[in-house]
Amino acid sequence: MFVVISFVSHHIRADDVGAFAEYAIADERQVGLKPKKLSWAQAGVVPLVGLTNLESFYAAGAPWFDKSNVTVVVTSGQGGTGHIAVPMAKALGATTVISTASTDNVEWVKSLGADVVVDFTKETVWSTLPDDSVDVVYDNIGLPGNADAAMKALRVGGHLVMIQGDLSEHPKDGVSQTRILCKADDYRKLDTIAAMVDAGNISDVRVQNTWPLAQIGEAYNEQASGSVVGKVAVSIGSPPNATVQ
Repeated sequence: MFVVISFVSHHIRADDVGAFAEYAIADERQVGLKPKKLSWAQAGVVPLVGLTNLESFYAAGAPWFDKSNVTVVVTSGQGGTGHIAVPMAKALGATTVISTASTDNVEWVKSLGADVVVDFTKETVWSTLPDDSVDVVYDNIGLPGNADAAMKALRVGGHLVMIQGDLSEHPKDGVSQTRILCKADDYRKLDTIAAMVDAGNISDVRVQNTWPLAQIGEAYNEQASGSVVGKVAVSIGSPPNATVQ
């Protein structure tokens, strides 16, 4: 049994009293059925990042099925949010998805659905993008200067959506910008994500490690290390000092 024992959108924080328990009470609006194609660990790590992505793309005009040649930039493609965002953008109708990854993960992010992956250890994604060349920038990492750089790359009518970091102080005329805080208040969005998974649109949910509850401190340290590719899960039922998988 894992921390999230059903497809639940509730964001569990370290200071949530009783959050790490075998059973918990959840608002029915925040609970959906587990996707059939995911393990329990995978299902436990998808909802918050999946909903953050989905709400961000909706804010940027998705789905884009009625538009042609929509280019979407996901500023970080290999982390917990980004490795779900890349295939989700394609599932929502993006024609071209551009993202970044470290050297060892460039090919993996391409396998997720990215058409172009920039090795961020060698260059920035902004240095590769011509001015006025993309429709959507989804900044899921929020590095200093990203918003202003995104403005140069975005076409008139485009959208910058950020989940962290500062919005541009010099927005381009005709380009919208917004910062999203995931609401996680509508089970129908969870159902949308589950349908994408079971249809094969999101097929590689990576859980780097699964920790037993007794080692929750180590799990938090790993998550904070900046070295996680994908997500980290916590298993309620595993014994202390269990082998990390």
